[in-house]
Amino acid sequence: MPRPRPATIIRLVVLIALLVLANRYLQGFFAMLEEDFASADPRMLRRLAITALLLYALSLALPFVPGVEIGLMLMAAAGPEMGYLVYLCTVIGLCIAFVAGRLVPPLVLARLAGEFGLRRAEAFLTRFAALPRDEVFPTLVAAAPNRFAAVLLRQRYLALALLLNMPGNFVLGGGGGIAMMAGLSRVFSPPLFLLMTMLAVAPVPLAVAWFGGN
Repeated sequence: MPRPRPATIIRLVVLIALLVLANRYLQGFFAMLEEDFASADPRMLRRLAITALLLYALSLALPFVPGVEIGLMLMAAAGPEMGYLVYLCTVIGLCIAFVAGRLVPPLVLARLAGEFGLRRAEAFLTRFAALPRDEVFPTLVAAAPNRFAAVLLRQRYLALALLLNMPGNFVLGGGGGIAMMAGLSRVFSPPLFLLMTMLAVAPVPLAVAWFGGN
């Protein structure tokens, strides 16, 4: 098996380091905002809330960012009424990640696999890139390594909803990483992805907003 090129390894290490630093910075920044919420006057509180929500939506679109924890932090800091806005921004952030994944050409992934010496993956992705859209899903099902994987592909929207709500999904890339991979796969319809996301992420923020406000 060919070895990855040194330059590729260096780029990967740099990318991982940047993601780790961004993750730590965002967690520290939102923790600081939580302290500011406690002492801010109503006018400043509104500005802080808008800033925090915009950053939350954008950060959620990044892989390996613990979006659930940040969302809970915002609701704890600003009160249960923030739940509705956290819900909206969660949907927006995941959709941004999904669209970003859809915009990445499959041939880029094939070249990346080739740089890491993954020849079988490179060949599959190259063939995948040339497929008509209506043949993508049947090809993936046929290439599934076992029956369980094929079932997951057929029930992909349910599987994705479970992944988004699974504790510890940070190790799989977090909500943003999972949504981005869904976009990369080309087997999720954008309207159905939006509907699934709206349903999947609703329970926690809407429950906090509804029950916390009553």
